[in-house]
Amino acid sequence: MIGAKTAAEDVPTSDMMELVSDSRHVLNGLGGRFIKWKNEGYFLISNSLVTQITVARFRARTAITMLRWVKGHSGDPGNEGADRLARFASEKQDPDLPIDLTAPPELRMRGAKLKAMTQATAYKIIRKIKMGAETYQNKLDRRDTGDNVTLALAAAGERCQVEITREQLWISIRRRDFNRSAHFFLWMLLHDGYTVGRHWRHISGCEDRIECQVCNTEENMDHILTQCDAPGQNEVWNLAQRLWKQKTGLDLVITKGIIMSCGIQPPDTHKSLTKRGTERFRRLLVSESAHLIWKIRNDRVINERSNYTPREVEQRWLNAMNRRMRLDCTLPDKKKFRKKAIQISLVLKTWQGTLLQESSLPEDWTRENGVLVGIIT
Repeated sequence: MIGAKTAAEDVPTSDMMELVSDSRHVLNGLGGRFIKWKNEGYFLISNSLVTQITVARFRARTAITMLRWVKGHSGDPGNEGADRLARFASEKQDPDLPIDLTAPPELRMRGAKLKAMTQATAYKIIRKIKMGAETYQNKLDRRDTGDNVTLALAAAGERCQVEITREQLWISIRRRDFNRSAHFFLWMLLHDGYTVGRHWRHISGCEDRIECQVCNTEENMDHILTQCDAPGQNEVWNLAQRLWKQKTGLDLVITKGIIMSCGIQPPDTHKSLTKRGTERFRRLLVSESAHLIWKIRNDRVINERSNYTPREVEQRWLNAMNRRMRLDCTLPDKKKFRKKAIQISLVLKTWQGTLLQESSLPEDWTRENGVLVGIIT
């Protein structure tokens, strides 16, 4: 977007100009979604100020401006040159002069258009403004949240071999791969929002809930998910370990930090469909297994149910994984999910190596009945 803004400033306003780019964001901002973003006051897009100033520069032009999209890394000389310049700029140690982000008042948006507003859009804008306020951010800066975020970032960085930012972590738990309950579970886990262990200390009459009744130690989410000797935790992770090894031949390392950051993926994952499928399966396996451990613990502690047998734990885990697999089989339906639909090939790669009697299944088994996830003994 900065490159487009600079081009509009360098080319005389009375000269015809053609902007060639592989960025959908740039071309949408100047063309296809210009009216929509303008009506929304640019509140709901990333880099909103830069986008608004860039649009103002193009609106100030008097000659014809043409926009053309080219596929990235397709050999276009101009596009390849722009990529080289962008790479050079990202490696510079010293920043250039400050970017001019001023524009005439008549070309600046002062808010969203009420005429084009819907209740959903208004809610999103108000929520974004509220979340950006300093007072709101200060309330979110809880010690427990900070400790968990630090733990999750360290685990993700070690696994992916790159530095992960807080923003990437919070975005990762909102991945479309996670269903609503898994998303909420990971969000609560990062915020240490569940009432366990020391959180009972100041609630009169509930002091006995501070300790795990099986292990006689103070209960916390790390203990529940990775350490507790009560039936459920160890059995679930053993099953997950066996299925992961069946699919990849590798060991599945589990810590609280890895669970909280399971939505983070290595930066080179997008280069291969097989890598995308394997990484997606890891996300689903870890999140579904951790959430099941939490539900089994609640059955025992809150609902006062008798301990599950290893066979019952296995059946619940298999049921959870098969339910998730069947949900995946519906996600490529473009009529139902439209833009949120995923590729059938990604679903097939996700579950490849995890199905019973897989060699006898058709190439596309997503519409077949009786397909089951299972561990081959």
